[in-house]
Amino acid sequence: MPDDARPPRAISGSHAPRPTTLTWSDRLGKRVRTGPWADQAVSTTAKIEQALDDGQWELAAQLVDYWMEEAKVVHVVYQVWTEGFMAYLGERLEPADLEAEVGRLRELLAFPDGAPFEPGPPGATSASWPGAWRTTCGASRWASPAPAPASRSCASAGAGSTTAAPT
Repeated sequence: MPDDARPPRAISGSHAPRPTTLTWSDRLGKRVRTGPWADQAVSTTAKIEQALDDGQWELAAQLVDYWMEEAKVVHVVYQVWTEGFMAYLGERLEPADLEAEVGRLRELLAFPDGAPFEPGPPGATSASWPGAWRTTCGASRWASPAPAPASRSCASAGAGSTTAAPT
């Protein structure tokens, strides 16, 4: 049989591509998800939910860990931006005007129930997120080898974004 007539082979026994691959990037100095652009456009949160739905527990755990890395990067970016904006505005506004604007922004950032948004140090609020997600989504989803119903979504658990840790 000619080589081009043979079906593709994979060590895993599956001919389907792996759903997600995490690898180390020496260029960036961090782990990255690899794959084509279309796959990169799919959020890590969606990848986590798909892995859970498919019963791929190890992949789901690795993706949750990677999601935490993504969240920490975004936290640092916003922290640096906030410090820069505050320094810039502090040079141009009177202290009372700056404090009034910060108060206005805090009102806008408040949660729907009125609770204030209180950013904390990196990892302070996000470190417990995977446990909270398991609790909200149902521990059986993580513990059972049977996939959860496809209609179940954990977006309401704060997992709707891969760019910031829920608080």
